[in-house]
Amino acid sequence: MKKTLKRFAMLSVAMIVGFASCEDDFGPEHNGDNNGGGGATEELATVTTNNVTSITANSAICGGNVTSDGGNTITARGICWSTSQKPTTEDDATYSGTGIGSFTANITGLEAGTTYHVRAYAVNSKGTAYGTQKTFTTTTTGGGGGSGGSTTTTINGHEWVDLGLPSGLKWATCNIGASQPHDYGNYYAWGETTTKTEYINENSVTQGQSMNDISGNATYDAARANWGSTWRISTKTEMEELVDNCTWTWITQSNINGMRVTGPNGNSIFLPAAGICGGTSRYYVGGNGYYCTSTPYQSNYNNYFFQLNFYIDYHGVGKREGRSYGLTVRPVSD
Repeated sequence: MKKTLKRFAMLSVAMIVGFASCEDDFGPEHNGDNNGGGGATEELATVTTNNVTSITANSAICGGNVTSDGGNTITARGICWSTSQKPTTEDDATYSGTGIGSFTANITGLEAGTTYHVRAYAVNSKGTAYGTQKTFTTTTTGGGGGSGGSTTTTINGHEWVDLGLPSGLKWATCNIGASQPHDYGNYYAWGETTTKTEYINENSVTQGQSMNDISGNATYDAARANWGSTWRISTKTEMEELVDNCTWTWITQSNINGMRVTGPNGNSIFLPAAGICGGTSRYYVGGNGYYCTSTPYQSNYNNYFFQLNFYIDYHGVGKREGRSYGLTVRPVSD
C-alpha cells in the first residue's frame, strides 16, 4: 500500500492495546540538504517518535514531537509506516498538521498479525527529518476496550465505532458489501435490499410509491436485510447528527478518496467516495460520496429520498430525486 506525502490521513483515535512496541537501533534520520553551515535557516527540523499504543488487528496509535523547526516553518508533520525498515513519507503516512509541538495520529488499514515499522517526520524548506524508528506487531484478532483505544466491538460479526454522538448511535466501520473501511461495497436503490446490474426507473421497487421511513424494516432496509440483528439504515435525523457533530476531513486512505469523520470523543470512521450507480454505470467514483438514509422526502411524485452527499469541500444531507439510483449504505445500530 504505497502512498505519497499528498495522501496523508488525519489524526484519529484507534482501538485496543495489542503487542508492545519497541525501539530499534535506527536513530533520527534526515533526508534533505543539511550542510551544517549557515545557522538555523540551514537546518532540518528535529522530531522524536512516540511509542506505539492501542494496537489492534488493523490499527494503532502513534505520534511524535517536533522539538525544533530548524529555523524554517514546519509545513507538514506526521508519522509514516511500512513492513520494511526505515519507512519514509513515500510509504503509508499521515498528515498531522504543521508547526512545532507534539501530535498524535491513527495508523489504519493494517494487516492482522503483521510487524510494522513507524517513524515520525517533519518537513521544512530544507527537507524531511525523521525520528527514531519504532516497531510493533498487530494482533491476530480484533477486540474491544483498552486504554486509549476506540470503543469498538461487533454486532452480528460487523464492527462498529462509538463516535461520542449525543444519541449514542453506533456507526459501522464498513459499508454493506465491504471488507475494509476503504472498500466501496455494494450499491442499493432506495428501499431495495439486493444489488442489480442495472439501476433504472423500470426496475425500481419504490419509485412512485408512497413510503414511510424504512429504517429497521427488513423488507426495504438493506442493512437489516443483509446484516441482521439491530443493524439498520440511518434516518435523516441521525445522518444530520453525524454531519453537525463531527469533524469532516477529505483524505486518501489506501489509495481511496473519502471523508474521515471524527466524532466528539476523537474516534472516527472513513466514508469512501464511492460515487453513484445509474443505469449500468458508476459515476463520480473517487470524487463524491452518496449514502442512503432511510427517510423518504414527501412529494406528489413519491420519487425522492434524503441522502448524504459529500465531496472535497462539502458535506451535507439533502433530497435526491430518483429512487432508482444505486447508493452505498453505512449501517448504524442503537
